[in-house]
Amino acid sequence: MAKVTKIDLEYRPQSYWCTEHAVYANIKGRFRRESIAKAITEGTVDEIPPLIHGDSLLPAVRDVTGALHPSLMGGEYLPAYLKGEVEIARINLASTTGDVISIRARPSSRGIEYRVVDEYWDIGDFEYSWSPRSSRLPFPMRQMIKFLNSIVVEGVDRKAGIGYVQNFWEEQYGYGYNSLDECVSFATVESPFYPSVNEWYEEEGRRWKQRKKDEASEE
Repeated sequence: MAKVTKIDLEYRPQSYWCTEHAVYANIKGRFRRESIAKAITEGTVDEIPPLIHGDSLLPAVRDVTGALHPSLMGGEYLPAYLKGEVEIARINLASTTGDVISIRARPSSRGIEYRVVDEYWDIGDFEYSWSPRSSRLPFPMRQMIKFLNSIVVEGVDRKAGIGYVQNFWEEQYGYGYNSLDECVSFATVESPFYPSVNEWYEEEGRRWKQRKKDEASEE
C-alpha cells in the first residue's frame, strides 16, 4: 500500500522575507543551495568558501564549474532578482544541464507579486503565464500547489486537467523508454518556505504511477 503522510495544506509562512529560510533561498545554483542548506543544518557553513555563498557565481567561476559537469550548472543561469525579490519555490528537472524553473515573490503596492522564470529568459524561448499574479499575504500550502498547477507555457502542448509538474511526467512517459519512477523523478519541487511541498509531490507521484499501472492493465 502506498505511503500516505499527513500534510498541513493550510500551513502559511508568516513572511517570505526576514526569515531563516531567506539565508539561502536566493542562491541560484541547485548544487550550491543544497550544499549550503546542508552545511547550515550541520553547523559547518563557515567551512564553505565565501566565493560560493552569493546568489550568483562570477562568470569565470561559473564557466570553470560548468566544465566539470553540466549538471553543476543547474540554476546558475537564472535571471537576476528584481528589487526585494525572493525565490519561494523551484522546479528541478533531471535534464543534462539540471534546468530549473524559479517561482519568485516581491513586495508591491498590491501586497505580493509573483513571477515565474527559467534559465532561458535571455533568449526568450518560453513565455509563462500563471495565476494569481499577486496576493495580499503569502500563500497557504494549498494555494502554493494550485499556483504551481496553474503554470502554462505559451505554445507548448499541455495535457488538460493536470498540473504543470505532472505534465513533465506525462511527457517523459510519452517517450516510452523511461520507467514510471524515472518519469516522476524527472521533475521535482522544493521550497525553503514550504518544507512539505516536495513530500506532497512525492505522494502525487505515487498516485500518478498507480493510475498509469491501472491504465496499462486495462489495455
